[in-house]
Amino acid sequence: MAKKDGTRDRRYRNNEVVKGHSVLELGRWRLVSRSVIRLYDLVIELRSRGHAIALSSEEADKLNRLNFHDRARSSQSVGDDLHQRFAGDPTQFEYFCAELYHGLGYRVEITPPVADGGFDLRMFRDGQKTLVECKCFKPANSVGPPILQKLFGANAVEGADHLILVATATFSGEAIAYAREVGMELVDGSALVALCSRAWGICPSAPVATAQRTRLSLEDHLSRVPADIRDVHTFLG
Repeated sequence: MAKKDGTRDRRYRNNEVVKGHSVLELGRWRLVSRSVIRLYDLVIELRSRGHAIALSSEEADKLNRLNFHDRARSSQSVGDDLHQRFAGDPTQFEYFCAELYHGLGYRVEITPPVADGGFDLRMFRDGQKTLVECKCFKPANSVGPPILQKLFGANAVEGADHLILVATATFSGEAIAYAREVGMELVDGSALVALCSRAWGICPSAPVATAQRTRLSLEDHLSRVPADIRDVHTFLG
């Protein structure tokens, strides 16, 4: 259960933390460990010695995110391209923005497509929370104050430190004035392209081997553990 600050460590009897065992099955061997990290280190070592071990669901998720990231970078050159790419499925534009801000150093949570609370992304960096609303509009259109006001209103519940409205279009003079008044950051189509260049560079990076791309870091592991029990020494087992 999420608390107001975004951490998911509010537990009740029906959703308590379950501390089970990690299991690796390889041929006729079945290895069990209380520490997922120690067992994962063994998986990496075994793979390096030529043993075929399937990707875990977490590794598969990471590979899917990276593949989406690569596809997203390939169409970042013009704001028009972004609108054309995501106009048919605005939800994918939210994922694009999530990957973009992740590349800029944020931890990003995407809200549910239905009843999202008035914003699309909840982001964390340097101890501060930011809410982002993502709008995939025709570049020729301009965004007016009502959309900004909705995001500002949503923050009455969230209490975030920063608000950002990202759009593939431009913003009207009234919207710019309102954003200045309430301290909201506006990212239009051209600014969005500039952020893509900052996060990813102009050209996609050289391909990296799948094993290296999918390898889980300590941060990847800890991201799936409630914030109040992220004691690394305990977690290592």
